Amino acid sequence: MTIRNASNIGKRRGPRGIVLLAALTLGSAVASAATFGPGSQLVATFTMKPNSADLLWFFDNDVPVITGSPTVTVSVYDGQTLLGTATSTPFVNGSAGSTFVVGFKASAAVAPGNAIIPFATINSGAINGRIVATINGGSVTNLNTSNIVIYDGKSTSGGFTILSDLTVTGLTLNPPVTSSLPHFVFGGGFVMDFYAFNNSDQPASFTINFYDDSGNPVSLPFITVGPTATLTDTLPARALHLHEAGTYSAALVEGSAIVTASPSVTIQALMRRQGSDGSFYEAAVAPAAGYKEFQIPFEATKFSATGDQMYTGFAIANLDPVNAAAITCTARDANGNSIANAVPVPALSPLGHWANASFPLLVGLRGTLDCTSTTTVGAIAIRAIGTNAISTLPVVPVH
Repeated sequence: MTIRNASNIGKRRGPRGIVLLAALTLGSAVASAATFGPGSQLVATFTMKPNSADLLWFFDNDVPVITGSPTVTVSVYDGQTLLGTATSTPFVNGSAGSTFVVGFKASAAVAPGNAIIPFATINSGAINGRIVATINGGSVTNLNTSNIVIYDGKSTSGGFTILSDLTVTGLTLNPPVTSSLPHFVFGGGFVMDFYAFNNSDQPASFTINFYDDSGNPVSLPFITVGPTATLTDTLPARALHLHEAGTYSAALVEGSAIVTASPSVTIQALMRRQGSDGSFYEAAVAPAAGYKEFQIPFEATKFSATGDQMYTGFAIANLDPVNAAAITCTARDANGNSIANAVPVPALSPLGHWANASFPLLVGLRGTLDCTSTTTVGAIAIRAIGTNAISTLPVVPVH
């Protein structure tokens, strides 16, 4: 990595200017251009030996495109210890490109008005540094991570002096992670819980878009935010949020969801059923990354302890927003013999959903289902003992 126009940055900020400059100015004609948008995390790691630094520079001099009204939050860590966090708004700096600037200082005497990090204590030993930047309210496109540079410095009466005590060990732009919740259900005796938890020391966000069987947006009646077809939330560091949808007495609604979340966010869903016996039963719905073939075991014999019929159903969600899914499922008994026409599955519209648990040709048998699709799908297996108790099984992707 090389530094560009560092002296100019120092001069335009003036003496005793901002002590940590986090500036992303992004290239417009770079093959590796990427988008820094909501849900993304820009993570830089570095080591710094004992030094006299009281400022850090984190910047890029390319020319970007800013969309919306983004705000950028930047946090600095030593290992897992948070040293400081600051937020800024991107600004345009003429032909030098657009920049967002966040200030960290050793003390108020170095640069009044900016966030303080404890340089006095960390400068005495080796630092395993980490800088994490997130963005909300808009995006910055044409980001080229190879042009981003980190330098430490010492403030002087005329500005600052660049030191050479810092070594960059990595810099990555981690885009949001997309996954599917292949089944949701509310009403008809069910409610649906969505748990979101953030395993990062940095705030993180997620969005869940809900679709009906035909692939059209469908609104869920959330207790927390009201009816919406798109659930969006920002989680504080290490936080857990719960969003519950539906009432047991409403008409039955089924569908699937697409989750877009920061890499540190995990979404898990839970079906809760009020049985005819008055008891409540729960089954988890785990997110699926998607595949074109999957297998599940099925059980359609009677439960020996009670004589109740056992059922195995499953749900499939088409993750393709453009193409319909043609799905073929082959059922085999416990000895591997094929059972013809036992599990017919209709074509699924783009982002469409299908679920069923009634397969008369499988009654009295156990075995496996092997399903292939012309598009990427997500799936979940649903088991029941009688008409009340339910559970779920993860499917087995076939690669």
